[in-house]
Amino acid sequence: MRVSWDEIAKHNTLDDCWLVIDGRVYDVTSWADKHPGGRKALLRYAGQDATAPFLRLHSASVLDEVAASLEVAQLTDAVDGATLSSDEILDSPFPHSKLEGSGLDAVRFEWARVGESLQSNLAPLNVLRDWLHVAAPSTYVPEMRMRHKLVSEHSEYVACSTVDSVDAQEEALELVLEWLLAAHSDRFKVCPETGDVQTLTPGYEHTFERRLFRQEPLKLASQLVQEDIILMREEPLSETGIQDFPRASLEAQQEDHPTGLRHVLVAGVSCFSTNVVKRHLLPMSGIHHPAVPGFSVQMQQAMNRALANLDCDSAWWRHNYMFQDFDCILLLDHPWAKFVCQEQLQARSHHKAADRSARFRVSEDEGFFKNISSPEEIRERIRMRAEYQTLRRLRRHKSYIMFTVRSYVAPVAALEAKPAAAKALSIAIRLKYKGILYYQAMGLERVQRAMLGYLDAVVQEAGLKPWRGQVPEPWERDVEEDGTFAAQAEAQARKNSNGKDRNASATIMWILLPLFLVLLWKVSFEM
Repeated sequence: MRVSWDEIAKHNTLDDCWLVIDGRVYDVTSWADKHPGGRKALLRYAGQDATAPFLRLHSASVLDEVAASLEVAQLTDAVDGATLSSDEILDSPFPHSKLEGSGLDAVRFEWARVGESLQSNLAPLNVLRDWLHVAAPSTYVPEMRMRHKLVSEHSEYVACSTVDSVDAQEEALELVLEWLLAAHSDRFKVCPETGDVQTLTPGYEHTFERRLFRQEPLKLASQLVQEDIILMREEPLSETGIQDFPRASLEAQQEDHPTGLRHVLVAGVSCFSTNVVKRHLLPMSGIHHPAVPGFSVQMQQAMNRALANLDCDSAWWRHNYMFQDFDCILLLDHPWAKFVCQEQLQARSHHKAADRSARFRVSEDEGFFKNISSPEEIRERIRMRAEYQTLRRLRRHKSYIMFTVRSYVAPVAALEAKPAAAKALSIAIRLKYKGILYYQAMGLERVQRAMLGYLDAVVQEAGLKPWRGQVPEPWERDVEEDGTFAAQAEAQARKNSNGKDRNASATIMWILLPLFLVLLWKVSFEM
């Protein structure tokens, strides 16, 4: 029997769990309790392609010894020999220093976890080694100077807080300081008497008086590290205590939060990633929907369970990525970009309006892929942006979860040094929920073709086999209606494309018509 990805995606719970490995479909529902890695490890890949993580952890013989009896079908679009081999997968994106400065620090997360879809894809975190990433001075100093200016002079754009979260913020600050002193004692110092904090990196040397941050401790923490820091408070469902948003009714919240608990953004400082001021007092469901296509249908309930089950002794990490046409670590469509990125804004008129929706639009002259239609233009102009995110529950204030976001930007062309990374990224794009491609600023067919054309060329030139044919190409799939902007954007994109085709046909007709009339006149004259 052969089945499609649409059918496989329906089997995504522990009570009905299918996995795809090397083009073959396995029903592991009855075997979940026997899995050495636990039931949750299987659930992470339920309804998805688990080839890459399977090869990282098992030998191929396991399929014959254990999984053969669980095989129920083959993937309709599978192509023999096109899968990613185990030696093409990055063993781990950590430690952070492994690829720092190589241009591959943005792609390393996708490279190590290739094939995972837009699900929570949480993985255990080595807190002592990998929680935060204090980069080399050449990267740390310019990023921290931007953060310092934004937090100290324009905090109304990048910081939010509630009075009842101050004690939890203080605990979060203590965690940051404890980690920094253990991992980078040469770059940070804390006065035992006053608690004042010194940053010792040349080019970013400051003394922060602790007493000045008693009411908003996260503002101090955010001027020490490159991570954006957010606190989410866990609380029972209610129609009060939060901002209004499309699914704020108690009935909708109950559907979105199977644990009966929600996680509300109560405090944060975010310079480079999200807009915490806009999202202040929103639960996860309101933060991501309807802004992020696929979140409500693929990820909301899984993330709710993961956060509710997070204990004080555990920590998790995950990542996501998108693309942009500039080098700045700060998204230029954030309204506060004008304070620290004036030069890049002036060079890119399509970002000047500070309209965050501009990168989601599908007209030919807007967005991060403005006027890009070839693999060569992808290579020259496009950057990959990745976010490394971590989750920790506070120990003294157990109802609070600390969320950090570290952003990375690197030229897509850096993938040429590691073609296996290019192949991993091409797989990730082909497996993505179609709607999320619009969120990643690559919803247009011409952009998808250009991007995958470039990645496949890098792969092929290195003697590797491109990952074409495993699944339908993005432009061959339809966007699902999930209550976000994606379906409307897809309809507009196709309308624009059809209009261009009609215009092109009309242009050709008007070019050929005079020639046809001349030819007709000549034939008539000769007769």
